[in-house]
Amino acid sequence: MQPHAVMKHPKKGLMIKWNIETLEAGDERVLSYRMKSRLPILGELSLPAASARTQVGNKVVISSSNRASIGG
Repeated sequence: MQPHAVMKHPKKGLMIKWNIETLEAGDERVLSYRMKSRLPILGELSLPAASARTQVGNKVVISSSNRASIGG
């Protein structure tokens, strides 16, 4: 599944957005991507938590993942 949009946010950096039209109770979607650094990374690289938003009736439900840390 290709991203819907790749946007630059002034404070949060690069944001990748996917639109999933239907998702039933108990369904899961695993979205993955690869990053390539232009320079060597020394130390630890930390990625912010991902969040998903959906509307159930009149209520908006937001679910967030854990932060990812690489290296260190």
